[in-house]
Amino acid sequence: MPICFSPPPLPVYHGLEFIEFAASAAEAQRLGQHLQALGFQHEGSHRSRQVTLWRNGGARIVINHQPHSWADHFYQRHGVSLCAMALRVEHSASLVARARALGVCHLAGRRRAERNADPGDLRPRRQPYLSHRTPGRLSTSAIFICVMA
Repeated sequence: MPICFSPPPLPVYHGLEFIEFAASAAEAQRLGQHLQALGFQHEGSHRSRQVTLWRNGGARIVINHQPHSWADHFYQRHGVSLCAMALRVEHSASLVARARALGVCHLAGRRRAERNADPGDLRPRRQPYLSHRTPGRLSTSAIFICVMA
């Protein structure tokens, strides 16, 4: 039987860089307390945004409670929830090509690239950004792609 669809191959995957939660300011504080009780350490805060980074060994969790942001919009729809994740891969271009072939939007733009160039930003610099939208759903989750150096 012939194959009707053959997406580009998966790149070599090296794991998660971080997961990101959307929260309100009060809930971000409570989530931080829960993470601390689980052994996570507050690693840092973004210098100009209300975003914090927590680490426990190789596990990294970002809590985003920036008002009027994409994460805030996500929080308004879902409450405290996982809104994004970052994947470490060998070749981001092949992952983006595969994602596009599977119907995922590629949302890397100048504004995001400029934001990622900010040394105070907790996310990897100038990396592709994908948005996955489930058909029939209004919500969107983000996937950041971190290229292995």
